[in-house]
Amino acid sequence: MKQGKAPSAMKTHQVLAALCGGRRLTVALALQSLGVYALSQECGRLRKLGWDIKGRMIKTSNGVHCKEYYL
Repeated sequence: MKQGKAPSAMKTHQVLAALCGGRRLTVALALQSLGVYALSQECGRLRKLGWDIKGRMIKTSNGVHCKEYYL
């Protein structure tokens, strides 16, 4: 296995575990709770693996628009 592959797989697994647990993730939440910055890339990987990851634009309490991912 090439160096660098395992950490990415671990991040993907962390995102999947959170989504399977019913969590809805934004970039800010994923960074804070999972240490994952590139949430859209992780969700893209999961989609390629056959997971039905959904996303929608939301407006946060401070008025910022961002994408929220969920199963």
